[in-house]
Amino acid sequence: MALTGTVNAACINYHPGPVAVPAEQTAGAPAQIWTSHAGRTIGAPVAVQDGMIYAAGVDRVVHAITLDSGRVRWGFRLTGTLLSGVVRADSSVYAASARPIGHVVALSAATGRKWWSADVGEVAAPLSLVGGFLLVPTRKGELVALEPATGKLRWRRRIGVARSSAVPAGDRIVVASLDSIYLMSPADGSILQRRPMRGVVLGGWRESGDLLIGATTDSTIVALRISDLSRVWTARLDAPAFTAPALRGDTAFVMTRIGSLYRVAISSGAAEQFATLAWPATAGPTLYQDGFLVGGADGTVRGLDGDGRELWRIAVWRPVDVAPILLDDGFLVIGGNGDFHRYAR
Repeated sequence: MALTGTVNAACINYHPGPVAVPAEQTAGAPAQIWTSHAGRTIGAPVAVQDGMIYAAGVDRVVHAITLDSGRVRWGFRLTGTLLSGVVRADSSVYAASARPIGHVVALSAATGRKWWSADVGEVAAPLSLVGGFLLVPTRKGELVALEPATGKLRWRRRIGVARSSAVPAGDRIVVASLDSIYLMSPADGSILQRRPMRGVVLGGWRESGDLLIGATTDSTIVALRISDLSRVWTARLDAPAFTAPALRGDTAFVMTRIGSLYRVAISSGAAEQFATLAWPATAGPTLYQDGFLVGGADGTVRGLDGDGRELWRIAVWRPVDVAPILLDDGFLVIGGNGDFHRYAR
């Protein structure tokens, strides 16, 4: 049954509020259009489509929020914590719960009504739609394929525990476990290629031509050939990278946990550190205009120019775990306490 409204503030665990930002550091920041609250500790990915924001967090509720005003249109409560974000496709929103019970649900994007529910076990990483199937990595180390329209199980394959979602690779699937990466057939989940993988990709992969590019917890960024997962190049970073690279033309941009920004030539893997924020970075980089948006553990989002120089900063509830989301006329920031903030360009 659908719920309406937001989560009662009395039920929300304490989160440190926004830090005070000096006026000279907020000068030039985009204007805030609205702010709203829905849920708590929102997980990535967040879906923005057809004038709506769809998000889920540890409060066990999937929320639909209007993009024009920040009003909560509907909420649907699951039986377990939602750590894997949401996927929006066609007329449905898909979400999955972790502990204590692992369910995947399909909800009406318009009303929050439940279409179907499937018991797959505890979910370990974000869902994805690849090859016509809803793919679910589980804590038992399986990749489960469900029919999006019905929730019917099509296949499950043991791959080891994955920490990032499965992604398309041409007409096939790529998914990485804690120690390996797999190329799989979407038809039946058969493993076409398996290669060892050093370092875990937490933020997800990016596709560039015939390459897949990912940043790892082993303080590297790697490029793999899609056709056979062979390694094309590896570039060393100064610290682990927990977020996905951003691609602009022939360059990949990646941010390490300690706030260093690198530009990496996609053709060769040549890496250059071009900015050091000396600040615990937790989200981004998001490409914005000619520069970047990056979020941090202290709840600040910084606007940087193309050379990594800070232009302005804004403060939300700590930490910023979801990368700022670009909109046609601005961007969306999600703070650590389920606070949503829409900004103009």
